[in-house]
Amino acid sequence: MKKCKTQKTLRNCSYCPETFNNLFAHRQHVKKVHPEANRIICEDCGASYVVLEDLENHRKQHTEKVCDKCGKEFQNRRQLMRHKDIHGDTSFICSVCGITLKTKKNLNKHMIIHNEAKYKCKHCNKEFKQGGCFKLHLLSHSGLRPYKCHFCPSTFADGSVCRGHMKMVH
Repeated sequence: MKKCKTQKTLRNCSYCPETFNNLFAHRQHVKKVHPEANRIICEDCGASYVVLEDLENHRKQHTEKVCDKCGKEFQNRRQLMRHKDIHGDTSFICSVCGITLKTKKNLNKHMIIHNEAKYKCKHCNKEFKQGGCFKLHLLSHSGLRPYKCHFCPSTFADGSVCRGHMKMVH
């Protein structure tokens, strides 16, 4: 087996001739030895840094928000990184039925179908595995229809049904 050689990257202090073999040591040096050093300000959000490399890493969060695989844009880098999982080779397999899913989040959602129903309607004995679906069902017995169409007098117990109505009918 071949050993991989790692090349150390030296970082130069912007204020004196010192060099460092890691970013942490460089950062600590600037804070202690050059406290008067001008802080570098991010033009987008005002965050400030003493080491240029820190600013450059920070700036990525302002620019790297578009998926290079599908072009979808995200509000922040964390959302982008979570999204990139769907393009990866990683897959999650359900231990009960064997279905393959792209993300752990989707597997967790899927596993609900294998669980026993936790909620039972007192009015009609219908059972539900998810609390949100159960609450929505209870509205059907209450007669409440809190969601109103913006274009006609129609009202709905379910907000998503109301939105679907507005898209399809109007």
